[in-house]
Amino acid sequence: MKCADGVKNKIRPLFADLYDSLMFSYFDGIFGNAFCDDTTAPTAAVICCGDFCFAAGDKSFGADMLKFCSDNKNAVIVPDSEELAKALCACDGQLKIVKRYHTCPPENDFDTDKLRETLSRVQNMGQLKLSMIDEELYKKALAEQWSESFVCNFKDFADFSAHGFGYVLTDNGRIVSGTSAFSYYDKGVEIEVSTRKEYRLKGLAQITAAAFLLECVRRGLTPHWDARNLTSLSIAQKMGFVFRDEYIALEYK
Repeated sequence: MKCADGVKNKIRPLFADLYDSLMFSYFDGIFGNAFCDDTTAPTAAVICCGDFCFAAGDKSFGADMLKFCSDNKNAVIVPDSEELAKALCACDGQLKIVKRYHTCPPENDFDTDKLRETLSRVQNMGQLKLSMIDEELYKKALAEQWSESFVCNFKDFADFSAHGFGYVLTDNGRIVSGTSAFSYYDKGVEIEVSTRKEYRLKGLAQITAAAFLLECVRRGLTPHWDARNLTSLSIAQKMGFVFRDEYIALEYK
């Protein structure tokens, strides 16, 4: 497959059945790379944005599509059809089909009073401290695998501070939970939410998400929450997001 970055408008129709803000970022020329079988009249293509790979078109190119993500065992591959999903699994026995969930912002905007109430819970969290990600916290997030996705899709802190933002809770200076911009496009951001394993089930993600969403409202940005599992979907709905649809993706076993 060949680089398709110069023929974005030709591959765009192949992804008509896929919805994701990461693709908005790609087509805005901000984030990711794409490859296709033929730059003149493409019938199959893949868009790679960080750990996410969006595959569409002719299933006979399945093996070629996987070449762009097979080295990343954290890859999330989103096919445009169940037929393509099965073809990709047939090409690599280490892949498994999983369910993920799209959400969308509430039709009548977020309930900012409710978000502020959620945010106020930080006062009952003892020594935990809520902070916007600065350069020091950027470096700390990048240093650990569980938190690197808060900032890793930006070139450096200057890029992050210019186009992204995030909030984290720290315990004696160590990041324990956070919500940040995984990526961005001209009108919005994709949300990354994560909590250190030993701090989960304490409501920390809701606090950082509330802070992040209030900042989105202040900046006039549309936030996107792609839920990896039902737990993530539940948190999103508590924040005001509305379930949009269930979709299939592929992950490595």
